[in-house]
Amino acid sequence: MAESIFAVPYRTGASEVRTFRATNTSSTTRANVVWPRDAGHRIRIISADIVHEGATANGLEVYFGDGANIGTNAGKEICEHRAAAVGSSFRVWPDGAGPVGTDGERVSLRGTDSVAQDVNLIITYREEPTR
Repeated sequence: MAESIFAVPYRTGASEVRTFRATNTSSTTRANVVWPRDAGHRIRIISADIVHEGATANGLEVYFGDGANIGTNAGKEICEHRAAAVGSSFRVWPDGAGPVGTDGERVSLRGTDSVAQDVNLIITYREEPTR
């Protein structure tokens, strides 16, 4: 007897899983990295992977909104990484339980130090309709 696998969307209207990679190349200025493609949708984070390959201290802030830094708007934080040298951090949330933005809200990225080494961010997310 053949086994069956049933796939059920966790939320009606949710999009496929998407992945985006961004690199901070020695900037402390906030940058928009991901935003919903369609009006009436919001971003729900599934995972965030940050890799710092440099020899000097650096950090990366990932958060929702257009605030100047992660502390500007409480409750908008996704993740933050600080490393004295080479390091990485990985966060994963159960599907449907990760940080979620508001309608049309962007995901922002900001380096905490201006250094020559890159800090890479890979985020996995879904777009879901706002109700």
